[in-house]
Amino acid sequence: MATNGGIQKILERYGGGRKRTIPAMVFWFLVLLDTVPGLWVTLGEVERE
Repeated sequence: MATNGGIQKILERYGGGRKRTIPAMVFWFLVLLDTVPGLWVTLGEVERE
């Protein structure tokens, strides 16, 4: 897992600083919401085998 400091660096790099930090967080939150169920399904498939 990425540490809080790592997330902050990513947000600074891709979010363009403070003004766009919140939209960036919302964007990544939506990406995570979209990705995590897929990861759980993948892990479930691996465990079944």
